[in-house]
Amino acid sequence: MVEQGTHLFVEQVRFEDVDAMAMVYHPIYLTYLERARCQFLLDQGCGFKAVLEAGFGMVVASADMKFVRPLHLEDRFVVATQIDQRAKSVLHMTQVIALRAQDVDSKILKDELRSIESLRFYAHLKLSVVSLATRAPITPPDWLAAVLSIPQKGSPQSIPKALEADL
Repeated sequence: MVEQGTHLFVEQVRFEDVDAMAMVYHPIYLTYLERARCQFLLDQGCGFKAVLEAGFGMVVASADMKFVRPLHLEDRFVVATQIDQRAKSVLHMTQVIALRAQDVDSKILKDELRSIESLRFYAHLKLSVVSLATRAPITPPDWLAAVLSIPQKGSPQSIPKALEADL
């Protein structure tokens, strides 16, 4: 769900995600982030399929990541996603994995990481909007820019009651 800036995506660690110690294998964290970004687009009313069919793509240009504490088999968690800044073809985004949705509620993620008690992982990403025809960075069309719009700073979403009960 997206409302006022923070998209929350609920997930659970599955058997295929873990190593022999029942901890999430490190590349799987990136899979969780990708799933959350795809769901973000769907929840904005524009799935990734529509973006691709329109001839555009979004590629990760850089990722600054930090593993804080491991996730374990069957842990339920939330991936919180916020768009920090958009300039021409570049989108700056913060994504956080935490055990409790209420820990990321009403926070500006990039500025308040230390206050997220159940934090497990975070990433500061730089994504580039590219033309599929030329593979070159482009300024997104107005409709895509609207989907990727940055909500008012300082007003992330409140946790929907249904989601709060789910975690």
